Amino acid sequence: MKSKIIKWVPAEFVNNSIYNIKSIVDNFNGLTIILECRNTSELLSIKWSSMVESYRCSTEEARFRFISDEWQAIRNEFPDWSFFKAIDSSYIKWVNEESGNLIDEKILNHYIIITSDYVLDIVSSHKPYECCKN
Repeated sequence: MKSKIIKWVPAEFVNNSIYNIKSIVDNFNGLTIILECRNTSELLSIKWSSMVESYRCSTEEARFRFISDEWQAIRNEFPDWSFFKAIDSSYIKWVNEESGNLIDEKILNHYIIITSDYVLDIVSSHKPYECCKN
């Protein structure tokens, strides 16, 4: 099954640029992603509460099929953008199956952050509660 990838705008002030991951912090306060804008070196943090069901950070090589297939389909439209959401996500289906169908996949969102070297996938039933410049 092929996901449909759409542009996601985490905040109005986010630059039309590629961002790189500076840190991923997962603790009792939730999940915090710190990113650096490739063009301006400005830092951006995106925070989810403790309601993140799953996340994975993979190198481009580890996600070669995604990069060569689904990502190629939208790269021409969004060449300098890092933030996306997946519709009909196989990752959401996997999370649902692994939970024994305890998590309703209809309430889950699959966020994708694509950097120069990594693909970060986040599955959560909630939107990020904060997106701010650091």
